[in-house]
Amino acid sequence: MRQCNTFSLHAVDERSNVDRTPMDLTDPTDETVPADSRPKSLRPSHRTMASQGDIRVLFVIDLVLSAVFSAVVIWGLSVLDVLAFAWRTVALVALAIAVLTYLVVLR
Repeated sequence: MRQCNTFSLHAVDERSNVDRTPMDLTDPTDETVPADSRPKSLRPSHRTMASQGDIRVLFVIDLVLSAVFSAVVIWGLSVLDVLAFAWRTVALVALAIAVLTYLVVLR
């Protein structure tokens, strides 16, 4: 259980008998606080942004989202009698969107 004195903003953790100063309670993204003075769990890690993910997973997600989007667009155009709905058209539009997304975002 924590007790907090509102006048000094000094919190006490009774379980571990550790005093926590206002520095421990600051926003971990605050650039004005030196990274070395933050608790170890709140320090920025070089590993946080180092991983961009597996390209195969990104490619599959790109294909799935492109297929869903193209199916919705082709369906909407077929409702408006602009274009007939066909799975081949959906596949071609999905492939075009996936390639465009790959070239614009992932490269």
